[in-house]
This record gives sequence, structure tokens and C-alpha cells, in this order.
Amino acid sequence: AWLNLEYDGTLTFLHEFSRRGDRRFFHEAEIAGRHWMDIDQCHYPPSRIGAQHVHGPQGMGYKPQSGGGHAWVDGLLAFGHLFADPRARQMGLNHGSAKLRQRLPVKYDDGTGGITQMSREYGWPALAFLSLYADTWDQRYLEPARFYVETFLQVPEPWPYYGSIPHLVDSAQGWMIQVVALPIIEYYRLTGDKRFARAITLYAE
Repeated sequence: AWLNLEYDGTLTFLHEFSRRGDRRFFHEAEIAGRHWMDIDQCHYPPSRIGAQHVHGPQGMGYKPQSGGGHAWVDGLLAFGHLFADPRARQMGLNHGSAKLRQRLPVKYDDGTGGITQMSREYGWPALAFLSLYADTWDQRYLEPARFYVETFLQVPEPWPYYGSIPHLVDSAQGWMIQVVALPIIEYYRLTGDKRFARAITLYAE
């Protein structure tokens, strides 16, 4: 059950179908996508519509979430377009609305002993907001994405490693740093804001 919503499985299957042309992946994408829409997303009460159940040992044993990680949107948007399924896209938009209701506070070390939050928990919602913006061009999604990525840039250099959990940088889990870098790259791609070009270079180096 931990694997459910560990990653965006629907998007992964769609990527593999696009790469290989093997309809088995298309079939698996439909299974994953419809499970996601019907079971993994909250449909009641109204205050939780669009949130997703936190993954865990019982599959749906934890409270719903929308602000942080392991709560996705890209697969639903892609599913809606490729399957011509307006409900899938609407479910993605519903999750976007849930994210707008539960934005995470971002803190960084300002010299007073504050906690640096340069983690995937903030990179994931930033990337989701950017995906929603690219799909809708709705400024409501760009504003919170900008909030996250601009806060990332305020973190002292060396970026993006400052404040990261040390073992993540030098171990096999160093890939988690990319969850911070990817929204920086996507924000630059969508907006052309040159402030982020240097951050991308630092990440690549």
C-alpha cells in the first residue's frame, strides 16, 4: 500500500506508452488513473474535496493532504487530455483548488536559528502549481508557484544544497534535491524570468 501515490504512477505509464508505443502501458495508465480519481481523491466533505489520501501501510489510513508531497496532479491532467476525459482534468483542477487552500509556510535560515526548508515537500507543490498554470494559464496557480521558487532563491548558497539533510547530498538519495530544482527549471521555462537562470546553472554544476 505504500506504493500507492508514492509516485505519479499514471503519468509514468503514460510516459512509457509515449516512449514505446506499447498499449499495455496505456491500459495500466487507465487503471491507475481511474483508481486515483475514484478512490485516492477525497469527494466528501466539501472542505476536503480535491485533497488526496496520504499513502501508508493501509493505503488510505491517514488523513487527506494537499499541501505537501505525495499529492500529485500531472498524471490527472495528462490522463484528461490523452483519454479525452474531462472528469480526469477536473479532478486535477479540484486538487489544484485543494492546494490553494493549504499552502505550506516556507522558512529559511535568516541567521536567527530558523529552520531551512529546502526539501521535496515544497518542491512538489511548486511543480504541481506550475503544471496547473501551464494547463490553464490561470494566474491563481502562478502566484503560489512564484512564492515557493522565490523563497528557494533566498536560501544562502551553495544552492540548492544549503540546508538540505546532509546525507541526502552524498548518498544515493541525493536525487531528492532535484525535486527542488525541477520547479526552478519549469518556472524559468514558463516565465523566462532571468533571475532563475543562474540557479539552474548552479544546480547543473
